[in-house]
Amino acid sequence: MNSPRPTADRRTFLNTIAAAGAASLVTPLLAADTERKLKVGLDNFAVRAMGWKAPQLLDFAASLKCDTILISDLPSFESLDEGYLREVKAKADGLGLEIFLGSWSICP
Repeated sequence: MNSPRPTADRRTFLNTIAAAGAASLVTPLLAADTERKLKVGLDNFAVRAMGWKAPQLLDFAASLKCDTILISDLPSFESLDEGYLREVKAKADGLGLEIFLGSWSICP
């Protein structure tokens, strides 16, 4: 007894399988919370030559319509006093910015 010959060649079959696999990966992403948005930010290291302190960095990030900023060195703060840091945080909140901090990692 002869089986019917498939109507698609191997290339068409593999392309169909690949497309189905990709769709199965993308569909959950499309169904995810549509209110979430990709955060866009600024690393102060990119503008270090300006010599700006945290308040100026926040203003600059806000002018670029960023929603996050990475302050990657502690000298960007005029003080590490809790009161000053709370002022910086309040300014960031007022500008709609989220602050991330880092410092030197393994650099000398």
